[in-house]
Amino acid sequence: ANTVTLTSAQGITAPDIPAYTDSATGNVVNASAINLTATKGNISANNVFSSTLANSGNSGNGGNFTATATQGDITLANVHSGAYVLGTGTAGNAGTVALNAGGNITVSGRVDSTTFGAVSQGTPGSIDLSANRLSVGSINTVKTDLFPTTSATVRSGNIALTGNEINFTGGANRVIGTGTIWLQPLAVGQNMVLGGATDSGATTLDLTATDLAALQNGFSSIAIGRSDSSGTITFGGNVTFNDPVTFRSPATSGSINTTGFTLTGADNATINFLADGNIATGNIVNPGRSIVLNSANGSIDTSNAFLNTSSANSSGGTINFTAKTGINLGAIDTSTAATSSTASAGTLSLNSSTGNILLNGDINTSAVAGSGSNLNFNNNVSLAKSLTINTVGNAGSGSVIFNNSLDGTTAESQNLTLNAGTGNIAFSGAVGGSTSLGNLTANSTGATLFNAVSATSLTTNAGGTTQLNGNVNTAGKQTYGDAVVIANNPILTGTEIAF
Repeated sequence: ANTVTLTSAQGITAPDIPAYTDSATGNVVNASAINLTATKGNISANNVFSSTLANSGNSGNGGNFTATATQGDITLANVHSGAYVLGTGTAGNAGTVALNAGGNITVSGRVDSTTFGAVSQGTPGSIDLSANRLSVGSINTVKTDLFPTTSATVRSGNIALTGNEINFTGGANRVIGTGTIWLQPLAVGQNMVLGGATDSGATTLDLTATDLAALQNGFSSIAIGRSDSSGTITFGGNVTFNDPVTFRSPATSGSINTTGFTLTGADNATINFLADGNIATGNIVNPGRSIVLNSANGSIDTSNAFLNTSSANSSGGTINFTAKTGINLGAIDTSTAATSSTASAGTLSLNSSTGNILLNGDINTSAVAGSGSNLNFNNNVSLAKSLTINTVGNAGSGSVIFNNSLDGTTAESQNLTLNAGTGNIAFSGAVGGSTSLGNLTANSTGATLFNAVSATSLTTNAGGTTQLNGNVNTAGKQTYGDAVVIANNPILTGTEIAF
């Protein structure tokens, strides 16, 4: 097939630009590619087709469509690059669609790069739109509206949308694909707001609730933000994603702050935050699937939030925190209520290279019938509030290990209850060495290990053993319900000590 090329130092205006091939019988050759370039001025057309259609034979490939308006706008009604077969033949591959404007891009209708075949189909093309402002009715790399019947197979076509404003005007579920979709600002430092009711201004890329509702379930992944973004990503309302999603602002000072709103994962969603600077979140709910928060050079703060990956009928999802300067942790639930003994609670991983961990809420990594998950605190830990940690499991319980110091924030005010079932409890560093704890209760039928302790009271339950490797100083009682092993000649000081 030939190539249609239009180049103008000014603008390009055309009613329709058809470069398609079709045949009622036999095979069909490839469609022509279309290249439009305007170094100045705008590009405007109605329908642009670079497609191939076979009624009974095999189709060729759809042609690539490229339009560049260096200093102007691109305005189109519909764009199709595709390969379609109505009979029993084999459909070819769709072409790519690449639109780049120094101004704005407006497509009032559809942008399709699709293939269709009742027996066999080719590969959808990629769609890449980049401009200051994007406004698109619908985008599709799965199946065109021209042939709404399901094709033989569904294959991936990626979509990249880059603009300082992105608007989807076609309604819900009108951005369709099975590959990756990138939604990213044109400017590296542009801030982003997700889930708001309206656009918040020219200096912010808004993906409103209406825009997000346009994303049909089925993408292999969704990327919000550039790979080199340095702006701030915030929320303007509660947000739900049905596919794996990554929020990205990984360049210098890039940050993410979703406080005050709830992020929910559904279907097969996984949730990932990636920032260079600080990350602060509101509630995040993703039943049975993972949550990953990674701050390369900042801190992570979920202190006023609840992160929940628990599951009623399968294993709980994992939650991973990685931060440089500290983790301020709110309530966590990775538990499972599944009746299967093979179900397990999700793991909670907390890693801070130079900072400490502050606990603000209960942590639940338990399992009703299966196995609870281990908890390992490798940094110095402080309690901001009284809380309970639960790792109990019917098939097996998780251990709770503090590998460094554990302190309160106000002397004798923060209580800690550990329920570890058959799992072990170990305090490898001092407890209350800097700021004494309130009431400390360690319930385990495994092995419990203390070094130096300063608290209001200390209680262990019956079953298992407790080993004391350091002095225990309580303003109130010490009650040891299990067998006690004394090491290193510790001194026990309290109003009452009971074994």
